[in-house]
Amino acid sequence: MLHGRGGSIGCIAVDNPDIEEIFMLAAHVDLSAIQLLIAPYDFRIHPLPAEKASDPAWLPERYRDLQTKMLAVLPSSDPAIFPPAAPQVEE
Repeated sequence: MLHGRGGSIGCIAVDNPDIEEIFMLAAHVDLSAIQLLIAPYDFRIHPLPAEKASDPAWLPERYRDLQTKMLAVLPSSDPAIFPPAAPQVEE
């Protein structure tokens, strides 16, 4: 379950304003057009984690698949989503 109020046991909880935005966006599209990707972090801007011997055998392929799907939906170079960083000012 994905829900608001920011805390949960066993569900994915987000703050109320964020869940309201998700529900409003979902209400304006065909539900078959919605794809929910659940990952430990955004693989468009973070490298895939290094494989560990203790990982399940299927995990590296799952992470690659998630990264491919994330990049297909919204490339990391989209300036509307990932604006260029402000120049750093040296002191």
